[in-house]
Amino acid sequence: MKARVPMDVDLEDQLIYGLSPARFGYVAIAVLAAMVAWAGGRPPVVPRVALVLVLLAIGAGAGWVTFRGRHLDDWSIDLARFLVGNHRIRVERANPKPAD
Repeated sequence: MKARVPMDVDLEDQLIYGLSPARFGYVAIAVLAAMVAWAGGRPPVVPRVALVLVLLAIGAGAGWVTFRGRHLDDWSIDLARFLVGNHRIRVERANPKPAD
């Protein structure tokens, strides 16, 4: 008996506009953050517009931007693992107490 193996098993599910559920969540959270920043109302209009545009750009980048076939969230996770795994923070006292 012959059987065919499906070729698209390892592909991500796509909800809307080619986004996976996680990346759609990034975009949705960024849009909500931009709406909250706009509705804040305290600062003048120009800084609010700048903040809204930055938040929307971050959301769009997290959702659609890829580099070398990998999404930005994958790159950021790998960068965090590299920094935690390869760099140690050592705190030294400036004037250690003498032993009694």
